[in-house]
Formats: sequence, structure tokens, C-alpha cells
Amino acid sequence: VLRDNWSGKSLMGFLVNKTSADNPREAQGPAEHFAFRINSIFGEHRSNRLEAAFLIALLFTPALCFTPARRPLGFCLIALAVAWFQMTITKNAGFSAHHVVLLWPIPHIFLAVAFAEASLRLRPGRGIQKIGEWVLVAAMLYLAAENLLLTNQYFYQMARYGPSSHWTDAIYELSRSVGELRPSRLVIGDWGMLNQLLLLHRGRLPLEYAGDRFLSPALGEAEMNWNRGRMEDGLWVGHTVACEEFRGVNDKIVRASGAAGFRKEMIKVISDRNGRPVFEIFHFAHVP
Repeated sequence: VLRDNWSGKSLMGFLVNKTSADNPREAQGPAEHFAFRINSIFGEHRSNRLEAAFLIALLFTPALCFTPARRPLGFCLIALAVAWFQMTITKNAGFSAHHVVLLWPIPHIFLAVAFAEASLRLRPGRGIQKIGEWVLVAAMLYLAAENLLLTNQYFYQMARYGPSSHWTDAIYELSRSVGELRPSRLVIGDWGMLNQLLLLHRGRLPLEYAGDRFLSPALGEAEMNWNRGRMEDGLWVGHTVACEEFRGVNDKIVRASGAAGFRKEMIKVISDRNGRPVFEIFHFAHVP
């Protein structure tokens, strides 16, 4: 996870869809045409070169221990080691990109100090005193260019294959649709849409989250009554099976409703801009 974040590829397939996703779309507008053109020239570019740069900086470190850079370099390495160790021994910490980036910008400071100090030591002889500066400039331009190509890759995949179901643009159509239906109770059946609907409607939707209180296989009488109330007068939203965040949640909802004497009836299926079904709006009806 740490390496994927450092190389910039941790959000491939999470923020943007993979290039294997179906229904790719053509470029629209100057920015997308430019990104597509860059991609066709340089090819797929799903990572930067910061990992190699960090290893080179580590190789420089022993020689730089006798320079003024030893204190900032030592601070960066100790801070990174301690913080990452705390993540590795803490349950559910350090396993996702938004955890790892809490280490930033310490590794970047380490790179900057190591390369800058090393460039000052690169003085081969008279007449070429500034060779270190030129090497430093070339290295920084190369790393920046690699990062720009990686950024372009994200933009290209976002434009052509769309965002992943975690960050789907279908949320806007879902928001519009449930707003028009004006439910007295809107029950969320899966993770990944509650906060978005809260934000887009500024807290005015009557939202409830089904969660374990609905899906648990062993429920008491109070929970069963809660379930029946949500099925009798609630409008429900969830993901399609292909886009489920919690795998199997749709099947659990159908089984729970069936056990209570209800059946699921679809109202509307919401697709993203690439035409892939993402959300479902449905309600429950009594089984005769």
C-alpha cells in the first residue's frame, strides 16, 4: 500500500475506472482531446518514478551524514519509520490511500534535501563547477514530467472510462430522481451514497441507513418491527449487483424482505455517463 501510494497508482481502479471497463467514450472538448493525444504519444503511464528516486536518495544518505543535511535527513527517515510503524500495528490503519498520505510531505522533503545536498558535492573539476546544479535540474524536470504523465493518465481514464463506482457521476442523477419522488422515508441499502445525498440535498432528505439492524440474520422483535416499517413506507436506494460496495448486500436485502412477507419492486435504474447501471431505486410490496 505504501509503495502504491508513493508511485501514484493507488487510486487506479478506485478513483477512476480501469482501462478494461466497458463502454468507453470518445474525447469531448479541448482538454479531453489533449489528454487523449498525450496518451497516444507516450502510452499508458500508471506510475511515476519517485520510488527509484527515493532509493537513490537512500544510497546518497551515508555520504551525506557528514554534511549539514544529516539532521533534516535523519528527521525525515525517523518520522517516516515511526509513523508507518504506528500504522502497521494499528488495526484498520494504513490500508488505504487516505491513510498513507498522512505521511506526506515528509518523503518529498527527504528527496529534496538529499538531491540538493548531493548536487553541491558533485564538483568534478575546474570549469565544470555547476555540473551538480544541471544534474539536479535535469533530475527534477524528469521527475516532474513523469508525475505530469501520471496525472494525465488519471484524467484520460476519467474521461474515457469514467469514475469508478466509488465516485460515480451517477450520484447526480440519483440525487435528482429521489428529490423528485419526495419520499417520506429514504432508506440507504449499501455504503457509498449516504453522505453524497446528505450534501447534495443539504440535509433535507429523510435518510436512514439499513445497516446491520436490517441485514442481521438474527433479529429481535424490535428490529423486525423496525424492518417492517421501513419496507411498508420507505423508498429504498442501493447499488446494482455489479457495483455493490458490500458484496452480497442486495441478496441479503431480498432475503430479509422475503422473510418479513415483502417483495422488492424496482422503480428506476440509474446509469453513469458511460451507460453502466450503478444505482437502483426500489420499494417493497406485500406478498399476497
